[in-house]
Order: sequence, then C-alpha cells, then structure tokens
Amino acid sequence: MARRGSGIRLAALKAAQEALREEQEAQQQQLRIKTEAVAAVLDARSQASRVRARGKAAIERLREEAERDAAPFEERARAGLRVLRGLSASNAEVAALCGLTAKEVRDALSAPCASSADAK
Repeated sequence: MARRGSGIRLAALKAAQEALREEQEAQQQQLRIKTEAVAAVLDARSQASRVRARGKAAIERLREEAERDAAPFEERARAGLRVLRGLSASNAEVAALCGLTAKEVRDALSAPCASSADAK
C-alpha cells in the first residue's frame, strides 16, 4: 500500500511542477514583453530628444543668420531716427511719426552705430 501512496504523491509532485513551470514561463514571457516595452519607450524618448536638440540648433542658426541679415536695415532705421530726432524736439514726436513707442526710439538711438560695432 505504501507503494500506491508514493505513486500518487509522485504524480502530484509532477503535476505541481508542471503547473509551476507553466506559471514561470508565463512570468518570463511577461517580463520579456515589459522589458521590450520599456526599452522602446526609453529609445523613442531619447531619439525625440535628439531630434528636438537638432531642431533647436537649426532654429538658433537661422535666428543668428536673420539677425545678421537684418542688421543693415536696423542701422538704416537708426540713421533715419537720428535725422528725425535732430529735426524734432523729443523722442515722443519721432515715435509718433514712425508708429513707435518713445522707448523704442530711445533704445534705437542709444544702440551703437554699425561702424563702431564693426570696429570692435
């Protein structure tokens, strides 16, 4: 009789091991899926960050180029403001003529001339 009990016990152990092995395989599969998903998120965020950094650099280069290209026109505007300021009594009058604020006129007139900036 002891033999028959040990056979049942052995079968129960095998069944338990099989059930646990299946559970373990499911957990490992889930871990692989999670690992892939986390790696995909981290990789995509890193790539998005690199794309944004390249975009910011390109924008900054474009902004610098635009400022260089606009500089001669700004200087011509300042020259015109200096002429008007020489003919008028105040920055407010010059501002009213040009559709600017008195502060914009004051700031433009206080900016260094292009010839003095080029000498630096």
